[in-house]
Parts: sequence; C-alpha cells; structure tokens
Amino acid sequence: NKTAIVQGRGNELNEGGLTLFAGIELVPDEQIFVEFTPPYAGGPIRAHCVVRNREHYRYGVEFMMENEEDHENAERIRGVPRGYGGPIH
Repeated sequence: NKTAIVQGRGNELNEGGLTLFAGIELVPDEQIFVEFTPPYAGGPIRAHCVVRNREHYRYGVEFMMENEEDHENAERIRGVPRGYGGPIH
C-alpha cells in the first residue's frame, strides 16, 4: 500500500469516467485517485476511481460513487470542459 504521485494526461471524459495515460503499472479493479487542477481554480479536484481496463499505459477509469463527496468531485471534473467551451465525449 504505497502512495505514488504520477503525472498523466486525461482525455475522453464522459459521465462515467475518463481515459488516462500515465507511466505507471496499474491493473484492472485497482482503486486510484485522479487529481486535476483546472486553470484559475482555487485548488485541485480529487476523484476516487477504479481502473476498468488497460492497454499499455492507457487506462480506462470509472468514477467511484460511494458517498456524496465522490459524487461532487466527479461532477466538478465533468463540468470543467463545459466551463471552458470544450465538449464532453
């Protein structure tokens, strides 16, 4: 149970999760946190996720919705592209 902070790139954001490219070995069903700091934001948004699939270092992750904070954080991340005029795929 080690904590590793790894920079990655997210894309293909949708209502249930996103695709993440990160140089770390993750396995399906592993629980992770995805942290994102939108431009001009007061601080980062941290969402609890579970790895659903992988192809090399590209991971499909699903937002976990275990409590109200999980719901709020996932909604904040999903809302960022709308705030900057970008689409949600």
